[in-house]
Amino acid sequence: RAEHRASTLRRLSDAAVDVFERSGTTATVDDIAATAGLSRRTVFRWVATKEELAFVHPVLWLDVFDEATEQLATAPMADRVIGGGRAIAHFIDADPEPARRAFTVALEYPDLASGFTTVFGRWGDRISTETLRGIETPTETERFHARIIGSAVMGVIDATTREWVTGGGEATFSEIYERAIPLVSPLLEYTA
Repeated sequence: RAEHRASTLRRLSDAAVDVFERSGTTATVDDIAATAGLSRRTVFRWVATKEELAFVHPVLWLDVFDEATEQLATAPMADRVIGGGRAIAHFIDADPEPARRAFTVALEYPDLASGFTTVFGRWGDRISTETLRGIETPTETERFHARIIGSAVMGVIDATTREWVTGGGEATFSEIYERAIPLVSPLLEYTA
């Protein structure tokens, strides 16, 4: 089931990138669905808008993040979150072209920004949830701190991705991510 989900998301991401590269933002959901060999209904199982289709590749990373954080379930929160990010970085480095193409398209078309906002929010929420793991009934302050941490980590991932895509390919995603970790590490060590 997980492999079928990943395969469908990869097909959808590849098709969206292909169509956006050819047609820009005049591309339609129907064009992308046809290219992916999927129904329009199936496409809308994974995204709510055409703009989100440019950011399907990062949805694949949720599974990578979840698997890594589950393996680190007993580790401190900072280690789980940083380890989840490292797993994503290694996942990207193992097959960099799909992610590079997806983000190149996304950066080329500012009209797709609303899709980024949605995916960024989903990721921020997932990281926030991970920071609260083990806290049975989080306080409002703990939930607020978790949202800040989720947003900060997503900022690091966004900046890492932009540097990796625009930096000329001189460093791997993992190398850039490792340079960014010290900037967010103090926040991950913070406790209320």
